Amino acid sequence: MMLAIDDDVNEIVGLCCFLPVNVSVNGNDVKCYRPFGAVFKESFREKFGVTSLLTGQHPILKLYHKGAQEAKEKDAELIYLIPDPRWSKLSRVMPFEVRQLPLWSYKLTGNEATPINISTKVENINSSDPSIDELWNLSFKDDLCMITKNSAFYQWKINMRHGLYKLKGVYNASQLIGVYSLHFKPQEHQWIIGDILTLNNEEKLMITLQSACNAAQHELLQSKTDTGKDFKLSILSTSLLEEKLKVIGFDKENYNFTFAVHLLDKKRFSKSDVSTEKWLIGAND
Repeated sequence: MMLAIDDDVNEIVGLCCFLPVNVSVNGNDVKCYRPFGAVFKESFREKFGVTSLLTGQHPILKLYHKGAQEAKEKDAELIYLIPDPRWSKLSRVMPFEVRQLPLWSYKLTGNEATPINISTKVENINSSDPSIDELWNLSFKDDLCMITKNSAFYQWKINMRHGLYKLKGVYNASQLIGVYSLHFKPQEHQWIIGDILTLNNEEKLMITLQSACNAAQHELLQSKTDTGKDFKLSILSTSLLEEKLKVIGFDKENYNFTFAVHLLDKKRFSKSDVSTEKWLIGAND
């Protein structure tokens, strides 16, 4: 955690957390940090205008640069973030490659809709299931950047949020071919699909996305929610997903996430290796 202190009054006026995350870049395990939770005291923010962003004197910039320097000293090679919309414009004056990633959604119905016809089964899966590690080791990672999605990652993710996410396994016969999480947001009438891991990025990825549509539809029918409302399954789309989402029947929403990547160490990887267009990333990553 990085703290901002107002020297005039010797008071903590802001903070930003840097979460350590393992990332796979072209199949290589990489130490990474994800900044989140940037907060500043409103009275302190009012002291700084637009000029301070251009000159690098704004406290959020100083806080980030200090955190990035410490991350590099700890042998981190990357920083990535999906900033809060209130901070997204700041990423353009920081050392990031920035890309807008759209939200896509699939309309769910409140009646017995015919499920998408796929020859697989979907079950709840325990985050510590060893088959997740087997799937991670077998999964296609060339020319791709993604969070290291082994069982340790899923245990951390599921346990940290205390039941907020349901973890699903997609099986072909007895073989696990895909994993994803579902997160229900009742106030927004939607499920969010995230934390996707598949055996390959073509057929098995398509099947996993289709199975998520069926699972969310089933969740809606089994729930006691008001089916008079419009419900949907939503996903942050990267270039790897977009064509598949179109085929399944997802529609692009009028909403974009800002995704930003900062390469700290250029000895091992180039900017093109970690380009934002090569990532498989989720809204809750």
